[in-house]
Amino acid sequence: MTYKAAVAALRDEDVDVLLAETLVAEPGVVVGPVVFSERRALVVPADHHLAARETVSREDLALLPLITAVDVSPVWHEAH
Repeated sequence: MTYKAAVAALRDEDVDVLLAETLVAEPGVVVGPVVFSERRALVVPADHHLAARETVSREDLALLPLITAVDVSPVWHEAH
């Protein structure tokens, strides 16, 4: 299910609760307490120049082509 479809299901009351990563306060949806949290991970090929690093900054990532989410709301896109 896409992010947009999940939010629509909440608004339409097809589902009562949605446990999701990176949900943002969309119109008609209330974001509740954090259930659990995990650190983010960078996934790159083993021979990539960032693979051996313990941390990567946003500036490092700004220099690389990134895959982005599709079918997300403008609110979600702005939050991330």
